Parts: sequence; C-alpha cells; structure tokens
Amino acid sequence: MSVVTSAAEAAHPGPDRLSRRYVAGASMASFGLFVALLTPLNITMALKVQQVDPDGKAASLSLVLGVAAFIGILVSPVAGRLSDRTGSRYGMRRPWLLGGMLTGTAGTYLVVLSDSIPRLLGAWCVAQVGYNVVLAALAATLPDQVPPERRGALAGVFSLTQNASYIVGTFLPVVFAGIALQFMVPALLGLVSVLVLVVLLRDRTLPSAGPKPRRRTTGLLWFDRRRHPDMGWAVCTRFLFCLSQAITLTYLPYLFTDHFGVAEAEVPWHVFLANLVFSLAAMAAALVCGVWSDRLGRRKVFVFGSAVLASLGLLVIVLAPTPEWSLLGQGLCGLGSGCFYAVDLALIVQVLPSSDDVGKDLGVANVAAVLPQSVAPVFAPMLIAFGGYPLLFLAGALAGIVGALLVRRVRAAR
Repeated sequence: MSVVTSAAEAAHPGPDRLSRRYVAGASMASFGLFVALLTPLNITMALKVQQVDPDGKAASLSLVLGVAAFIGILVSPVAGRLSDRTGSRYGMRRPWLLGGMLTGTAGTYLVVLSDSIPRLLGAWCVAQVGYNVVLAALAATLPDQVPPERRGALAGVFSLTQNASYIVGTFLPVVFAGIALQFMVPALLGLVSVLVLVVLLRDRTLPSAGPKPRRRTTGLLWFDRRRHPDMGWAVCTRFLFCLSQAITLTYLPYLFTDHFGVAEAEVPWHVFLANLVFSLAAMAAALVCGVWSDRLGRRKVFVFGSAVLASLGLLVIVLAPTPEWSLLGQGLCGLGSGCFYAVDLALIVQVLPSSDDVGKDLGVANVAAVLPQSVAPVFAPMLIAFGGYPLLFLAGALAGIVGALLVRRVRAAR
C-alpha cells in the first residue's frame, strides 16, 4: 500500500522495525502521564480550591486552571524545540521525560501544601510546566521510534491510554481518602510509569554534525504557514475538532440540570454514565481506526469521518428527549473522538515541516488541542444566553464539520 510521504518523513523516516520495548514503555508512560494530569483537572483541584477558598471557589478555580493552562500552551513547543536540540549522551528525549515528570510531581506536592490561592496557582503552574514538557517529549518519540506504516496503530494506543486514564483518574479519588493521597497517588503513578519508559527507551541521539541551536526565536511557537500549508490545515482541523468538544462537553453537568431538568443530587451519576459510555466507545474506536488507517495507507478519510460522527453525536445529545437517550449521542461522540485522536496524530506526523524540529512542531500541534479549553469558556456563555443549550451544541457540531472539511485541503497525505 503506497503512502504519500512528506519531506520530514523522507529525511527522518524512523526505524525499520517497531520495538516492543518502546510500545510497552510508551503505553505505560502515556497512561500514567494522563492519570497524573487529568485527575486534578477533573476532580481534585476543585476539591482543593474549595478547601482554600470556599466563598470564591468558582472564580478561584477558573483563575488557577486558566492561568496554568496558558502556561502549558507556551511550554509545549518550547520544550519540544529544546529536546530537538539536546545532544546529551543519554539521548534527545529521555532527559526531558525524566526532568519534566520530576518537576510535575514536585509541583503536585506543592499543590498539596498550598494554603492560599496565589500559592496554589504557582504550584499548579510548576506542575503544568513539568507535565507539558513530558507531553512534548513523549509525542516526539513517535516519529523517532515508529515506522510510518505503524504510526496510526501507535497513535491509537496513545488515544486508548488517554481514555483509560480518564476512567482510572475519576476512580482513584473514590478509593483514597484525604486530599494529599488524592493528588499524590496519581502523580506517583505517573512518575513510575514515565520512569519505565526512560529505562526501556533506546533514545535517538543527536549526531555530532547535526543542527546547532539557533539563536533566532522566530517560529518558536509556530511555523511558516505559507511554506507548509499541509501542516497548517492539519493543525486547523485539530483546533476546530477540539473546540467542538470543549465548547459543549465541558458544560455537560449544566445540560442535565438546565436542559433535561435532572435533580442536582442525581447529576454526578448521569455525568459518570455519560463519561463511561464516551470513554469506552473512544477506546474501542482508537485501536480499530488506527490499525485500519495503517493497513489502508489513508488518514484523511478517517479524520473526516470521525469529525462528522462526533458532530452528529453532539446533535443527538441535545435533541434527545431524556438523559438516557443522550447516551446514544455520547457513544457517537466517543467513537468519533477515539478515531480522530488515533489517526489525527499520525496525520500530523506525516506532514511535519522538518525532521529537525519534530518536537517543536508537535508542540505547536498540542497547542491546537489545548487552546480550545481556554477559548470555549469565552463563547459558551454568550451562546447559551442567546439560544440555550441547543445553540451551544449546534455551534460545537458546526465547528467539527468545518474542521472535517478543512482536512481535505491537506495534499501530502491520503
């Protein structure tokens, strides 16, 4: 099966064979990293803020998460660029995997010790810096370690582990009592998981005659859109898809209370069921779509179809007559999301502008996935005020459809 290759793939095609050591280590690291990162975002940070500032918890939580997310957006491409230029004898990615995870764990411990909102904000910013460094280095190992014809399957594994970590991350705070254990158990699980990858990884090393660190900083947080239009269209597709998810599913609890009329005491159960259906569907789609994308040598058709499917799921959710029927929409969203994140990463790797800036460019792509989390809260309240939740979910569906259409502009991939 012929696959169109980019200039980056031609210059740096990756190894001839896929190492089982890498598959095992990267899978564990991805799972542990997202457990450590997503558990505070979904549950424990809200509990900590409530302890520190019970009267202003809503505003304080927005401040802590919003500022730290912005810091993470800036860190990812910078960390990727630095790992691209690392000439350590231990490899290009391993120092950043280890150093980033140690920093993230230390920041999480400082969160536990924080007794004021400013200290909590500073501590979580430290943690976000560390975790985003790991995320950038981990993503860069994919083109380093995986042949092009197997990258869809491995991207599917990453997508699967992220969804599995979401389920585990929502379960751990139930098992462990006390805010300290609720923060540190996920963090330590992440640390151990990344350490396994550091030990198993046969890291790529920078040749002695390789590119020297550049003094200029232009392009550090972006790339030349005119010279590399395929990368631009792929990043736009990712941004719009992530925006469609963030602008709607973030407000799922309020949808149950304000749209479906669910009692407040029953909301956690409905949210759990929705997340469970979504995650299980996403995990199933991630592996299947990633493998079939490799076998067929095609990426765009999977990205297009998954974005359309997820958008359809959003419409089913908001048009459902009861919360139970909305689970059908959650399943469709999960299938679309799992397939999208599996194949989208492989697509972006295929259209990277340069083999010398793999880490930086993947960091830029990560910005497109994280930025919607900060943008969505700006527009969502206005849409709800003007047209209620049907308009909000319709806007999310349209964003996904537009993203699906833009991926057709990518020329260097099938």
